[in-house]
Amino acid sequence: KISLKVREYLNKEIPTVFFPFHVGINASPYILTFIIPGISSDIILRHMEQEDIIFSSTSACSSKVKGNNPVFESLGIESKFHKNVLRISFSNETTLVEVESFCEALCRCYRELSYLLPKKK
Repeated sequence: KISLKVREYLNKEIPTVFFPFHVGINASPYILTFIIPGISSDIILRHMEQEDIIFSSTSACSSKVKGNNPVFESLGIESKFHKNVLRISFSNETTLVEVESFCEALCRCYRELSYLLPKKK
């Protein structure tokens, strides 16, 4: 499954990433939601646009919502992470090369933006 491949890759390369939903029979294998705490999803999206990679920071049914997202709340995502949610959609035609390219670009983005993360004391 594509989403499992992305999960494995990001878990290895981005220490803070987490996935609020489990992969299961009721979940699409082509849509993946993940959170990178400490870096605004909007900043990541703008950065990734420069690599011609476009994805989302909202759920499909809440793209116009500002502030706390009621869809995220109903899905059990803590409000402190609402500005860190990222969602990418793949298709059954997405290749492993495209998946690896996305993962590599996102990891580069994370490394370049990691100066925004709070410093450990």
